[in-house]
Amino acid sequence: MEVIPRKQRLTLLLNLDFADCDDPTGKSRDATEFAFIIGATESGGVLYSIDSADDLTGALAVVRQAYERITE
Repeated sequence: MEVIPRKQRLTLLLNLDFADCDDPTGKSRDATEFAFIIGATESGGVLYSIDSADDLTGALAVVRQAYERITE
């Protein structure tokens, strides 16, 4: 996972295939749709934007999914 700070939010770039991502909040985006992501050193995966503290629960669920994929 990579945390990319932005002016108004934090963006998470997760090493998780978008097809495998179960995000009921709908805030996840397929990072492969972008040619590049400004400020990121990794590519591909899932992007999740945290705009407020209310987004943390959904972000943690997606982070947990990415973590579980690498520990399988």
